[in-house]
Amino acid sequence: MGYFQDNNRAGLRRHQNGKSKKQFGELRIQSGIHKGIKLQSPASSKTHPMGAREKLALFNMLMPYLLHAKVLDLYAGSGALGLEALSLGALKVEFVENDAKATAIIKNNVTTIKKHFQKEMTDDNNLLDSSMNILVHQVKVSHYLKNTPQASFDLIIADPPYDAFEEVTLAKIAALLQKDGILALSYPIRRLQSTPEIPSCILLKSKQYAAAGIAIYRKI
Repeated sequence: MGYFQDNNRAGLRRHQNGKSKKQFGELRIQSGIHKGIKLQSPASSKTHPMGAREKLALFNMLMPYLLHAKVLDLYAGSGALGLEALSLGALKVEFVENDAKATAIIKNNVTTIKKHFQKEMTDDNNLLDSSMNILVHQVKVSHYLKNTPQASFDLIIADPPYDAFEEVTLAKIAALLQKDGILALSYPIRRLQSTPEIPSCILLKSKQYAAAGIAIYRKI
């Protein structure tokens, strides 16, 4: 399996307006075998990474589902959510991000994780090199969903742009889950009256943080 898989597309997810003088922001892996590793993040008016508190709450809810999971990180941005899943035991992670600069940052972050993992391997030969089981797709999520019909993921993390949030897309995302697979969704509270309903899925848990809601679903 190749270390990266790329498709030549362009664009970028947008959450909230805001400006930054820095070219990159800084994130860290919060838990797991790669805890504390610094990650690059696009820092501009075009991106808005999930806050540390929301991210911690999300992965507390996802903990029972991460070990050996095949994970899809949609609207990936910096790739921080998918890499957190990898740190916590996921077996495979695919990233889908439409912007070339953000995709380059994901690749840089994966390289950083890989180098750290190789160092850890010298201390524990029983560790699995799951860092090599990664694909990065530079393509619109709509294109990816259209051209990936097979349900093959145990866990999907979707943190879509709030200014273009489309509930109709959620059913297509859920279609990529295996039976009993888990969908973790970040959604805009201010635009929706309640937690989104997704065909073929049942809501397990939900939490709200300011303008953001986090919901966990299971496919039935």
